Amino acid sequence: MVSPGPRENFQTLRGDLAKVHYPAGYRLTAVRQASPVDSQPSADDVQSLLRRAAAIADFEDDARWAIIRELHRRTDRTAFDAVCALARSADIRERIVVLDVLAQIGYSASRPFLEETLPVLIDACDHGDADVVATAVSALGDALRACATEQPRGMSEA
Repeated sequence: MVSPGPRENFQTLRGDLAKVHYPAGYRLTAVRQASPVDSQPSADDVQSLLRRAAAIADFEDDARWAIIRELHRRTDRTAFDAVCALARSADIRERIVVLDVLAQIGYSASRPFLEETLPVLIDACDHGDADVVATAVSALGDALRACATEQPRGMSEA
């Protein structure tokens, strides 16, 4: 079997994103590698997207992951704060979506909130729900891999 090329991969992603219902006034930007999202919705819009993803019961659903990937590309403080505001939600599925987003939020800009993300992920490891803990541990793995690839602060290249 021949693996799909870039055009087929793009068409698949485009189809996944078409299944997602975004808040009024939200404009999905073109998918580009290593560039921040151009149109930044408000904190309420971010939380609406998170809740929409959480409402999808299947954790592996393509529409759920399309929303999460869109939020991973966000590099702004508004998005990060909106995601963190739901980190202690009473709704288990909301918490899991938040952890999935925090695992890689801001990746296109070298993870600007990485240091602030770690305590949230560590706190989630103490949750009583096994799915929350598993997601937190997985997210911590992503975060720690990001830490390992960054140069420690205060160190200059030789």
